[in-house]
Amino acid sequence: MPDKMLRRGLCCGSAEIARYRAAPLLKERLLYLSHCEQIGIKLETLCKIAACQLELVRFLDLHDDDGSNLLVCVR
Repeated sequence: MPDKMLRRGLCCGSAEIARYRAAPLLKERLLYLSHCEQIGIKLETLCKIAACQLELVRFLDLHDDDGSNLLVCVR
């Protein structure tokens, strides 16, 4: 659903969708959005989460090829 949400432009315009898809850690961000959807979080909140994800990626200066910045939690 998160990827469909982005494709349909339900949260934002085409420029924002392109920025979301181009930002680092797309797979991980989409996985988290999918988890949030599965536990019942509403579309409006999913959109806010997606925007916050982009802000965090920028703020923390995360990159796809820099695994040292990531904290991985395994259940």
